[in-house]
Amino acid sequence: MSYNAELAADLGCERTDDDAIAVDGRRETSIDGVYAVGDVTHG
Repeated sequence: MSYNAELAADLGCERTDDDAIAVDGRRETSIDGVYAVGDVTHG
């Protein structure tokens, strides 16, 4: 799968091995206050 997550990469968000945006249980990324949902994440 190809993820359209260039903005997250530009912000410095951590990514998974297959380039999805890494999020916690609340969908927060590694950048404080930045959340990701939907097709750019797992789950």
